[in-house]
Order: sequence, then structure tokens, then C-alpha cells
Amino acid sequence: MGGAKGGISPFLLIDAEDDDRADAKAAFDRLSALNGYAEPFSLFPGETLRIKIARKPRSLLIPRTVTVKSIAIRDAVSGAILHTQVPPTPAQVHLESPQDYRGKGANYRCEIMLETAELPPGLYECVVRDSTGAVSQDIYFNLKPRTVEGLDILCVLPSFTWHAYCRVGGGSFYSASLGPLRTVSLRRPMSSRGDNAISASLHFLRVFAQAGIRYGCIDSMDLHIDALPYGAAPTMALLTHDEYWSRPMRDVIDRYLDYSGVLLVMAGNVCWWQIEVDGDTISVDKQPSKKMSYWHIRGNPEERTFLLSFRFGGYALPHAVRKPAVAHHLSSLSPAEIREAGGVRVIEPGHRLFQGVTLDPGRAFGSEVPVLHREIDGVPLDAEGNVDRNWYDADDIAPSVIATGMAVNNSRYTPIARVGVIVEAAVRGGHVLHMGSFGWSVGLGQNNAAVRQVVLNAVAYCRELRPAPGKAKARGRRRPKA
Repeated sequence: MGGAKGGISPFLLIDAEDDDRADAKAAFDRLSALNGYAEPFSLFPGETLRIKIARKPRSLLIPRTVTVKSIAIRDAVSGAILHTQVPPTPAQVHLESPQDYRGKGANYRCEIMLETAELPPGLYECVVRDSTGAVSQDIYFNLKPRTVEGLDILCVLPSFTWHAYCRVGGGSFYSASLGPLRTVSLRRPMSSRGDNAISASLHFLRVFAQAGIRYGCIDSMDLHIDALPYGAAPTMALLTHDEYWSRPMRDVIDRYLDYSGVLLVMAGNVCWWQIEVDGDTISVDKQPSKKMSYWHIRGNPEERTFLLSFRFGGYALPHAVRKPAVAHHLSSLSPAEIREAGGVRVIEPGHRLFQGVTLDPGRAFGSEVPVLHREIDGVPLDAEGNVDRNWYDADDIAPSVIATGMAVNNSRYTPIARVGVIVEAAVRGGHVLHMGSFGWSVGLGQNNAAVRQVVLNAVAYCRELRPAPGKAKARGRRRPKA
């Protein structure tokens, strides 16, 4: 039997296809019987929103015509219903599965048009009830502010990464049977739960709201097309897991830093893959060669914008035990040592981040969460604990290490290493504070008081770093029309 395309064994390809089909089915099974998605996900108030709706095939015991009964708009952060309407003309809901994972995407036939002029900026869930009594779940959309005036922080929702992991319709950036060049549509329903989904970002927004922090949100596409609110944000924040970036997205952040911006990264595995965006589809090249879409291979390492990198960090030890490729490196460690490695060692206990937080003996923090969760960004350290310039070649950046942690990584000179995971530095004309991990969202989801305090301290600290009005360079963006 001849080899499969690209030198992949045909037996492995069949296995991959079987796994992909099973994963796609499992993702679709998790959706509610009445499900849908917003087009676009993020827009300005006053722009028209389209909601696409369908019923799952075989979700009706008795065949009948199903129509939209009502549409409610719920504040996704507080859960409050803000507005309910009954469509003047019944819209038929069809029995449909998503057509594809790329191209036209789900392409549901039932479309509901919603006007947004009366809604304030915020993150919302559209709750649709049909004539059978079924209620939709997880149809989210974002209304971004027209100006950042009066805000404390502008949050970037990692919508491209959410779609990169979504398998509804048959494929994702992790579907091996698609080959090395993988394309997915942004026009699909998504599950809301998990580190790679909207629920992880909601943990931050709820804490911000409870603390009286004035925030607004944009998403990955807003960065890509530079459709941003007017003005220079006092602080921009990346939340949880923001792995997939286009070149224009990176350019916007670099320009923001050029003009005295302050960037807070409460995330891990940031800007690892460089993607292409074509309308409503995103693509990545995972060919294991010089074509592979890693930023550091493409000549613009991610640390030159974000300070840290997954290649300097790796997997958190409590997560690595579930990764066969690296778990063998942990064989000499006890379960207690692995659990302890879920925390960080604070190098600067007097830093503003730890105000009001009690550290463990040895200045350790967060192992019970764990703060170091899944994929860790870091800076490489030498034996003396200084930044290892043999690996870290961003010569114009001088990182200050606030806390360190343990991570495991096959590609390093030593598989298990202590790296800088909470780090800050002047970058370009601005400032970056990178906190290195998904675990901040995990701690907020657990109502961990210490994690909450550190997160709120981080926002306050970054807000204080922003130059006073008139002292920062103007970005040159024109005020949009009302």
C-alpha cells in the first residue's frame, strides 16, 4: 500500500479521521437542542446583529413546524435579562446540523435581526425560545464601546482561539485529518465552557464588575481589522488563553505600546501561532518545517511584544502528568512535589501585586488553585536567576522577574526548569505586565480570595502606570461619528 499524502501512514490518517469525527460529534452533542451563533460576534452599539438559529435533527418527538417565540437579551456578566421581544413575523426554525467547519460554516437558514442602539456596551447572551418551549444556550455577542473615555481597562476577548478549538461542524485547528493547512469558520455555534471558551473570560469580567472596575471588551477580529473604540485605552488586558494571532493584530498591540500603552496579560500560551484571516475564516499552517506558523520561526518572536513565550515556559507540572510526551520527565518527583509546583515563588514580595496577600513560608503562592495551570509562558533564567540571554534575544527589553515557577518542556536544554512567570518590562514606548498562566481564571472561578486580590491589584497597578492625560503620545485615531 502506498504512503498517504505528506508521508503520513494511511493507518494513522484513518485513526485521525475517526478521532476527528468522534470529537466533532461530541462537540455538537454538547450544544442545546435549540442552538445558534451571532454574526458578527463583536460590534458597536447601533449596528445590526444577526442571530442564526437551528434545531438539532431528531430533537422533535413529533414532527411539526417550529417558530421563534421570543428573544431575550441577557447581560452575560450579571445574568440579568435586559430586554425581551416577540418577533412581529414568525420565523421558522429548521432542523439543521452545521454544514461545514469552514467555508460558509454552519450556514443556518433561520435568521433573526436585532437592533442594538438601545443597549449599552457589554457582553451579552441572546436567549431564544421557540414554539415548543425549547430555550437556546451559549449565543453570545459583544457590544464594544465607541470610546474608551471613562474606562479603567479594555479587555481583548480571544475569539480566534475559541474558534481554533471548536470542532462543531467537523473540524478544528486540532483535527489531524485536515492535513497541515487547517481552515475553520467563525460562523459556528460554540460551547461556552472551558479554558478555551468564553466562560474563562467571564470569570474576570464578573470580578471587575463586582469591584467597580469600568471595563469594555473587544475581540480578536476587532484587533485584526483595527475596529477599535476611539482613544488610547488606559490599560489593555488579554484574558486566559490567547494563542492565535494575525499579523495585523500584533501590529495594533505594538502601535498601542509605541504610544505609551500599558498591557496586562493574564493568560498563558499567548501569540504562539501566526494565522491568516480571510473574511469569516481563519487558517494556520502546522506543517512541521520552515513553513510552520510559529512566530519565532517567522522571524518576529512573541516575546518582543509580550515578554514571555511558551517555548521558554511549557506545561505546568500538575498538567504535564497527563501529557505522555513529557510526563516521563516527572518520574523522580512525588505527587506532593508536583502539586507544590502549581504555585509560584515570589521574588518581589513587596510588589504592588501582592499587597494584602499572605504568602506561604518560602514566599510561595497559589499551589492550591493551581495558579500555574496548563500551558505556561515564561522567560528563561540562568543558574543565578537572571534572564538567560543565550535564549532570550530581545536585546532592547530588560525583564524584571516578579515571580518564578516550574515548567516542563521537551525543547529546552533541561526538561524541567524554573522560569520567570510573572514578569514586567518597558516594551517599545509602553509597559507590559505578563502573569504567565491560565490559572488566574481558574482561581477566580474557584472564588479564591488571594487570586482575586492579585488580579485586582494587577489592574490597579497597570492603571497607575498609564501616563497622565496629555503626557502620552497621541495615537492619531479620529473620533468616530456618533
